[in-house]
Amino acid sequence: MIPRLNEQQLPHTLDALAHGGVVPPSNGDQVDAALLVDDALRCADSLRRADKQDAADAAVAKVKAAVAAGAVVNSALYPAIQNALARYGLPGQASTVRSLRGDELPMTGTPVARVVPLYDTDPAAHTIVRHMGKNTITQSLDDRTLVIVFSLAGPASQSAIQQIVARLAKDHITPRLRVMAVTSFAASVGIDTPNAAVLEAIRAFRTSLPSTLPVYLVPDAQLQPFAIDRWPAAILLDGKGKILWLNTLSGSPGSILQMERDMESPSPFTEN
Repeated sequence: MIPRLNEQQLPHTLDALAHGGVVPPSNGDQVDAALLVDDALRCADSLRRADKQDAADAAVAKVKAAVAAGAVVNSALYPAIQNALARYGLPGQASTVRSLRGDELPMTGTPVARVVPLYDTDPAAHTIVRHMGKNTITQSLDDRTLVIVFSLAGPASQSAIQQIVARLAKDHITPRLRVMAVTSFAASVGIDTPNAAVLEAIRAFRTSLPSTLPVYLVPDAQLQPFAIDRWPAAILLDGKGKILWLNTLSGSPGSILQMERDMESPSPFTEN
């Protein structure tokens, strides 16, 4: 149902974007162009995941043509639109960030400096060989990593993280999947300068999250390559560092369910 609704919505979204965000053109109601771009790219992503790459490419071409207008380029919304386009283009590409360097935030106690690999290029590290009598069984483990990026300024961050962790545990769809939550000072206050008051607020936020979930505070420069400017967001990488899924989340149960379904379904960015 969701892919069908996306296909029905896409022409109206593109039409509104082409008319400067007026929906419909006759009644003069204005809609944020950046939100329209996000919606259109979400629908385009649904198309490419359904093996309709030509239709997805056509939609993205219309988005780029619409946002090339001077009124959009010169608006305060343009950086957000550029980030949305950058995020759309990253799935299927190799991550330029191999590891995160920052502080792990425990439930209590002092933060601990860590270097956290995002992927492992050794396939053998994710394989178990079992010998059952005369039979040898080779089992591949899930070598993917899910990074949830949150912000104190993103009101849906807490519920989104809790929903994601709960759904993964309930549905058992991703055994051995590594899940972590990360943030930066800049994600919450716009400036990536250590601040004692902000750190205490982040640590207080951490206590609301599952105790088994690793939580890290990292420099914003390490997150910038993922073009995330709204929170919460999620990044899914395979064992070789390829980005399989990357987008912001509204925090609604529907957005969490759609992300989970995309994770369950064969990804067009996964090598056979």
